[in-house]
Amino acid sequence: MDVEMKGTASMTTRWLAERIDALLGQLAPLGQGQEEEIARICAQEIAAWRARPSIKKESTLRNPMTDTRNAIRERLAVTVANRWLNPHSQQYEHLALHYMNFTEEEWIRIMGDSQERFQRRLEEQQLLEQPDVLVQQAEALLLGEQWYEIALGLAIATGRRSTEIMKTAKFYPKTLSTITFEGQLKKRDLLMKPYEIPTLVPADLVLSAWSRLRALVDCSTLEHDEVNNRYGSVVRALANERLSGLIPLRSSKEFVTTHLNRCIYGRLCVYYFAPSHVPDITYMATIYGHYWSDGSGGGEGEEEDVQRNYQSTLHYYDYMIGDGHGHVDRRQGLRLGEPGVEILEIFRPKEPSKEKPMPKKRADDQATGQATEPTKGHSIVRCTPQTRARFVQEERERGFFKDQNGLLSQLLDESTLYRQGLQLLQPAAVQLGTESFIQTLHTLLEPHAASGASGEALDQQFKARWGISLAEVDALFQMIHDSGHEDPLAYLQEGVSKQHNLKAGALKRQDHFRHKDFSQVPYSQLKDIRASAVADERIRRAILALQKHNQRAQPVDRWYINAAVINGLIYARFPIINAYLQEHQQDIETHHQQFGIEPRYNRSKLVPVGEMIRIPDLPESEHPVPTGTIHQD
Repeated sequence: MDVEMKGTASMTTRWLAERIDALLGQLAPLGQGQEEEIARICAQEIAAWRARPSIKKESTLRNPMTDTRNAIRERLAVTVANRWLNPHSQQYEHLALHYMNFTEEEWIRIMGDSQERFQRRLEEQQLLEQPDVLVQQAEALLLGEQWYEIALGLAIATGRRSTEIMKTAKFYPKTLSTITFEGQLKKRDLLMKPYEIPTLVPADLVLSAWSRLRALVDCSTLEHDEVNNRYGSVVRALANERLSGLIPLRSSKEFVTTHLNRCIYGRLCVYYFAPSHVPDITYMATIYGHYWSDGSGGGEGEEEDVQRNYQSTLHYYDYMIGDGHGHVDRRQGLRLGEPGVEILEIFRPKEPSKEKPMPKKRADDQATGQATEPTKGHSIVRCTPQTRARFVQEERERGFFKDQNGLLSQLLDESTLYRQGLQLLQPAAVQLGTESFIQTLHTLLEPHAASGASGEALDQQFKARWGISLAEVDALFQMIHDSGHEDPLAYLQEGVSKQHNLKAGALKRQDHFRHKDFSQVPYSQLKDIRASAVADERIRRAILALQKHNQRAQPVDRWYINAAVINGLIYARFPIINAYLQEHQQDIETHHQQFGIEPRYNRSKLVPVGEMIRIPDLPESEHPVPTGTIHQD
C-alpha cells in the first residue's frame, strides 16, 4: 500500500519528523488482520518518546502525540481493511489512531495543572477594573470598517480564537444575547457539536459583524497555521494598541494576545451572565467548550467529564473583576433580567421527562449479531405532501440553494428571529389588545405610515422656506426641553417677545435722544444713558481729553488715539468706537501728524491710560491750547 508523503507540519521537531516518517512506513501496509501488530508498534513508539532525555515531564508528551496523530490522519488513507469506528466522533478513522493514543488517566496527568501550579495561578490573578469599558471597546471595534477591527471585536465579544474567527467559526442566531457556535479548534478526536455561547454585545451585532468579516477576508482555502501566520499578528498588534491600558499584564514583557482575550471573555461572561448558583469555573468551561480529552474506550461518566473541563479552564483563570478599590468583585449575572438577556439553555431548570422505552433491535441485527450502521450525515424529515409542496414553492421563490439543508437552515434562523420579535412585542400586544404578531406591528406602524407622505412634504416645505429640516427643529425643541423648559414653543415665543421689546425700547430711546444736545451735559450723567447719541458724545469727550493731554505732555507720555486706548478710558463697544473713529479719521490723523505720534508710542507706556488721563465732568473749551504751552519734539 502506497503512503502519500505530505511531510510533517512546519512546527514539528526534526527528531519527531523522522520518527513519524518511519512509523507511517510501518503502519501503511497493516490493517484489521494485523491489529495486534499495530498496537505493538504504537506502544513501542510511545515508549521511545518517553525514553528521550529531552522528555522530562509528561506534559512534554502532548505535542509528539498530537503531531503523530495528525500525520496519521493526513497521510494514511482510510479503507474498509484498516478502518475503525471512533465511538466519540462516530466517524471511521485509521485503526492506528485507536492505539496511537494515551489513556484517559494519562491525558489527565498530561493536560491537568497540578495543585501547586493552580495555586500559583490564583495568586497571580489580575483585576479587570473597567469591565464596561472593555465591552464598549468591543462594540466600537465591531462597528469598524477594517477587517482587523472586526476580528478583534469578535474575539473579545465571543471569546473565540483568531483562526476560528477568521476561518472555522460559524455563528447562528439563538437569543438576543447568545449565539450558537460551531467550528471549534483544538478538539482532537472529539466531535464538538455546536453549542450556545453568550455575547458581550447584542447578538445581532456579532452576527452582522461576522458576515462582514467573511465578505472582507476569505480564508476558506488556507490552512489553519497559514491563517494564524498571515492574520494573527495584525490582530494581536491592534489588541496591544487598543487594550493594553484596559487589560493588566503580569509582566512588562507580556503582550495582549488572543489567549488573554479569551481569558477576559470568560470572566466578563461570568460577571454579566452566569447564574449565581453556577460556579464560575463550570460556567467558563461550558462557554469555552473545553473537551480536550480524546481517550478511547471505556464509559465516560459525568464526573469525569467535569474534571476534564475544569482542568482545561484553569488555563483561562488569570483574571477576576475588580471593585475599583483593589478588591475582587465576585458578583455574577449582573445583566440577567435585562430585556432579552437569558440564562444559557444548559443551565436552565429542566422539567423531568418520562422515560422512553428502549428501541427494539431489528430481527436481522439480532440474527447476525452485527452492529447497526453509524449515523448518516443527513436525516429524513417526514412531512405531508402539502407541506412538501409549500417547501418546494418556497425554495423556488428564494432562489438557488446548494441543497435543501440550506433553505431549512435559513427558515429555522428566521423562526428564531421571529420568536425574538414576538418576545419583544409581547408588552405592546398586551397594551394594545392585539391578538397576533402582524396585528401588533400593523397597529404600531399605522400612525407612521399615515403621516409619512404628509410629513415628507412638510419637511420639504420647511427646507425650502426656512433652510432647516423638521429633524433639526425637533432637535432644537429637544435641547430646550432638556435644559429644563417643559414647553419649548412657549419658551421660544417668550424669548422672541423679549427680544422684540428690547429692540422697541432701544428704538424709542434713540428717537428720544436723537435731537438732544449732550455737549454740555456733565460726563457723570452720560455714563448711565444707553443711546447711540450719548455713546458718540462719550467717545468725543474721550478723544478731546486725549488730544489735550498730548498737547501738554512730553513726547514719551503721548498716546496714539485708537479704539483700544479709548476703550481704556470709557466703557463702549468696539464696533461703536471704530465707527466713530472712521467718521472722524481725518481730524485724528491731523492731530497725530501735528505731534508726530505713532502707534509704537502706546507700547512703551508703564501706566494705563485710565490712570494717566481723566475725562473732566464738565465740558472744557475745545479750542487748541496756545502754542507756547505745547511741547514739540
